[in-house]
Amino acid sequence: MAIENGENITGLKLWLDGGNVLAGGWGDLCVALRDPAGGNDPEGWEFWIDFYEGQLSGHPLPLELIKDIAISGDIDWKSDNASINAAIGAIYRRFKKAASHTVERSQTC
Repeated sequence: MAIENGENITGLKLWLDGGNVLAGGWGDLCVALRDPAGGNDPEGWEFWIDFYEGQLSGHPLPLELIKDIAISGDIDWKSDNASINAAIGAIYRRFKKAASHTVERSQTC
């Protein structure tokens, strides 16, 4: 196994030979999260969608971004989802302005 050999596994696809067993449900959820008319607040969901899509494709978001979010003093992790997503969304937008990282998205999202 790659990890046992000390190889960098961050570029490996999340789902290997068996395919993504959650693909159908993910497509529906992704559409709902991107549809503000559906009653969902899209603020901040772009990060989570891109995070998952990056993992699926084997092209994850940069570790620098993940670290910035994890250690940010701007996020109250005990707050409600909307507040957390808004704070993460603000960090993600700043990161995207400063960098040119794109996520390879699946056809369902």
